[in-house]
Amino acid sequence: MKNSRWSDEQIKKWISEFPKVEDSRSSFEIWNNITEKKRKRTILKFIVPSASIVALTAAVTFVVFPLSNSKNEQTQYSYNKKAENAGNSHLTESQTMEASPKYRSIVPNSSTEQIITVGLLDESKQHVVPLSFKGNQFEPAVKQINDVLNKIDVKRFNLSAFAFQDADIYESKSRSDEVIINFEKLNIKDRFHNEQNFKEVLKETFRWQNYKKVRLFTNEKQHVPSEHFVSEFQIKKLLKKAYFLFFPKNSSNPLLVPSKNEYETIEEAMNAMQKGKEDGLEPSINNSVKIKQLKKDDELLTVTFDNASKMKNTEHTEVMLEAILMTAKEFGFKKVKFEGFDAKKIGNIDISKPVEVPFSPNFIDLKVDA
Repeated sequence: MKNSRWSDEQIKKWISEFPKVEDSRSSFEIWNNITEKKRKRTILKFIVPSASIVALTAAVTFVVFPLSNSKNEQTQYSYNKKAENAGNSHLTESQTMEASPKYRSIVPNSSTEQIITVGLLDESKQHVVPLSFKGNQFEPAVKQINDVLNKIDVKRFNLSAFAFQDADIYESKSRSDEVIINFEKLNIKDRFHNEQNFKEVLKETFRWQNYKKVRLFTNEKQHVPSEHFVSEFQIKKLLKKAYFLFFPKNSSNPLLVPSKNEYETIEEAMNAMQKGKEDGLEPSINNSVKIKQLKKDDELLTVTFDNASKMKNTEHTEVMLEAILMTAKEFGFKKVKFEGFDAKKIGNIDISKPVEVPFSPNFIDLKVDA
């Protein structure tokens, strides 16, 4: 008899007729599953049953197999790598976990580098997402904004192009804490969708560099204020905002995003972070987490968890602590002490002592991510 073989084209056609598999989970739910599976598989990959070792040894005596070329790619996952298609329902979780560039959620306050932070609207024009980059020490921060943004494709974070990219931005000659933005033509609705977005982009772009005032010009002439729109903006550094998680559409890596709302107290802010009271954003504090007490002592905030011993040392827990640190900064605290954990370290955060609040959120390493 002749052997029956399928051609490549027949196989492709056969596979294409398979039904599509839909995944109804959110990026937040996928992320939770990823971090949990990463923890379990890290443990399991070191546990090899003795019977398997005996069987493998017997097999190797008869067959020489090129095991030296194999890689344990499916057991080595990293939350810090950007997943290009985590939100795609046609991808498995293991594919999602294998696909992504490293970045940090926060910039340490002790950093001696010049950090450039820029506020970018997401593509839906609902949220302003701050991204931070390493700049140089030789030029004012405002002069470096467009340079750093030219080195990265922000669309892969589902963010819009910088709204001031075609404007001249420079420091005032009379005041180093004042910024001048000169537009050739300024159309708020086209660029920002609404005036509130415009103000939020200004705040998230200039407050981190300690600028206190922004003045708007059109063709070198100061913008004429209208009934609903002024030509000068005062910039406050601390805005009493809460921090939530923003998941880009094609990524399982969250970015920290300040709330649109401002809160009277840090208790209110952290309660909102757990309840997820911001449209399109996910809560940064899991609903199962119990915060027993918030103690304020001048510039030190002590956060005592009731069930911290049960919390796992995962990226999810680390990002939760980073969101709390950023929120504490918004309320004027310099350090945060985390109590209730058995561990001395969560991810890269040493919680054995009070932790300094960050400089800014969402550091993107241009050497890695460009």
